[in-house]
Amino acid sequence: MLGAAKTEFNKYSVVLDKLAKQLETAQNTVSEAGVRTRAVSKSLSKVEELEVGVSSAEILGLPLAGETEDDGLTSEED
Repeated sequence: MLGAAKTEFNKYSVVLDKLAKQLETAQNTVSEAGVRTRAVSKSLSKVEELEVGVSSAEILGLPLAGETEDDGLTSEED
C-alpha cells in the first residue's frame, strides 16, 4: 500500500514539474506581449492627429489611385 502511494506521488511530482514549466512559458509569453504593447504604445503616442480628408496614401507618400510612380500624373492626364 505504501509503495503504491509512493509511486503515485512520484507521478504527481512529474506532472507538477511539467505544469510549472508550462506556466513559466506562459508567463514569458505574457511578458513578451507586454514589451510589444509598450513599444506599440510608445510609437502611437508620437502619432499626431490626422487631417480629415487626407488619404493614407498621401500621408505615406504613396502614389494616389491612377497615378504612376514615375510622373505623378493620373492616367487621364497622359
